[in-house]
Amino acid sequence: MELPETRAARIAELAQLPALLEALVVPLAEAQLDAHAAHDPWTIRQIVHHLADSHMNSFVRMRLMLTEEHPTLKPYNQDAWSLLPDARAPISESLALLHGLHARWAAMLSGLPEAAWDRPGHHPEAGTVTIGGMLESYVRHGHEHLAQIGRILSATGTVRLPEIPFPLYWAIAPQRWEYADGVLTATAGGQTDLFIDPQGSAPKLNAPHLVGEVHGDFMLSAHVTVDFAADFDAGALIVWAGDHVWAKLCFEYSPQREPMVVSVVTRGISDDANGFTIAQHSIWLRVSRMGRALAFHASTDGRAWQMIRHFALDLPPGVSLGLLAQSPSGNGCRVQFAQIVFAAQRLAALRTGE
Repeated sequence: MELPETRAARIAELAQLPALLEALVVPLAEAQLDAHAAHDPWTIRQIVHHLADSHMNSFVRMRLMLTEEHPTLKPYNQDAWSLLPDARAPISESLALLHGLHARWAAMLSGLPEAAWDRPGHHPEAGTVTIGGMLESYVRHGHEHLAQIGRILSATGTVRLPEIPFPLYWAIAPQRWEYADGVLTATAGGQTDLFIDPQGSAPKLNAPHLVGEVHGDFMLSAHVTVDFAADFDAGALIVWAGDHVWAKLCFEYSPQREPMVVSVVTRGISDDANGFTIAQHSIWLRVSRMGRALAFHASTDGRAWQMIRHFALDLPPGVSLGLLAQSPSGNGCRVQFAQIVFAAQRLAALRTGE
């Protein structure tokens, strides 16, 4: 039999979980919340929302077990739930829910008589479970996910580039990367892309990209060199405001085996517009924000800029900005970003890019 003081300690742990979670995730930038670590299918944002989903279910299951005789506890598909639209909601919503939920949960458990801890329920996958066993399981469940968040943060840790004044994070990590002598080199794995197909095939959101949060108007440019091998291999600059609101300016290998400037703007689904082709494997790219509008420019010499696209996106005050490598149809692609320049200022001349 479990000692009452041991059980009280576990209830206290359960009550403390929302505060521990909040301390871990509230300081994170949006790019970190949406970061993927290798071999981990969920982002930190999805984990926070999953904890709310899972612990709501457990709270209700316990209440059924306390008020009914050996009830059947309905399972749910947690992976499917993690893909529902609210899984992209601000984490503040689930944090608020968890604070209230765990306060109620701890209050309920703290007042139970001894006989209640052995009350059973039947779970179709786990078999017979008890109130005492579920308390132990969900304290452990919370700590396992706190550790998972820690592993993701370790795997996608802060990157500082001297040319960019804000911290960057690998939202999706590449196979390899290094920064030396002013050049960031990143290698994307095979079958990696960032594209939501207007023809309805499954979205691909697995291209490695290094981003950080920036507010207000800005200009970011880089000299991009791509080791082209397969169709649509590319290096790109990216502006990210969520899975369904983003844009990238790519230097990409066309099916005609020509290096080409390509822009992709995503508002729920992606469009795809070709710019111009060049003979060499290097080009300068630049993305600029002007309020709610963005502008894409490209240059073959870093001095004379050609406008590729001018458009509006539904952007929040702070967006994620950075660099991307992709290899949608190939086995991998190496991209170099050199002469990186960031300026927290508005583009003066849209048409000429000056």
